Amino acid sequence: MSYRLLELPNTVIADLEVSDSLYVLIFSDALIIKVMDAAKQRTRWRQSGSIIVKGSFSDSVEHLNIKCPVKIRSGEFQDNVFVYYNTIRLPCHVYGDVAIRTSFDGIEKPLEISGEEIEVVLEGEPKYIKHIN
Repeated sequence: MSYRLLELPNTVIADLEVSDSLYVLIFSDALIIKVMDAAKQRTRWRQSGSIIVKGSFSDSVEHLNIKCPVKIRSGEFQDNVFVYYNTIRLPCHVYGDVAIRTSFDGIEKPLEISGEEIEVVLEGEPKYIKHIN
């Protein structure tokens, strides 16, 4: 089965947008690994986009002092009972008990956002980098 993985480590968060029920992490040139059926090698790509979390957020999330741009050091993506470390499988549009937790370079406290819906929206055309094993 063909699929794509968005790699969270080293992804640059260019901007954050926060409202009462929406939290958007806008990223630039994230690494995406494409795995094709029956292919001997995977391919690496770059693409920009955003991770959109919908739900009710606490004041602590809205008032975090994160100055962008900032690079993700590591991350966790929760899809109901499943937790994925450092990757998000694409396409991603998940409902239920969802969350994203990210640690950033140079920032001690991780960003933890829980909600009822997460979607990854990719923008523009992906840019091929290379084949990998």
